[in-house]
Amino acid sequence: RKDNIKIPEIIKVNDVNILTSFIRGIFDTDGCVYFRSAYGLKNYYPKIEIAMLSKDLIEGITEILYMLGLAPYKYQDKHGYWHINLNGYSRMEKYSKLIGWHNPKHLRKVKRWKELYPKLGKEVNTNMAAIV
Repeated sequence: RKDNIKIPEIIKVNDVNILTSFIRGIFDTDGCVYFRSAYGLKNYYPKIEIAMLSKDLIEGITEILYMLGLAPYKYQDKHGYWHINLNGYSRMEKYSKLIGWHNPKHLRKVKRWKELYPKLGKEVNTNMAAIV
């Protein structure tokens, strides 16, 4: 069942390369990157999000993100899905440098945002993945 998945014990190590690779894989497949309109500007405010039914998996991912210094926001919606959000420029910048993306769809969105708002996105890495 998809509502009681846990992070495998082999992932729970104190190795930044393993942790960032795991997070990159999860967010590349099940996560999304989008830019919310704010302050009268279209597609302005960056958000990285993932939603799942498994509370255990979300709590494990949240723990890893805290270990990596990303300070995620976790909540459950009215349909029972658990969400993790990484909101704002500083988290976008840190995520891009530490974890990065391999998903071409995410890369296209981030590159487009950098073109629209070059001053905001100047420190955001859009290489295929961050090098740790």
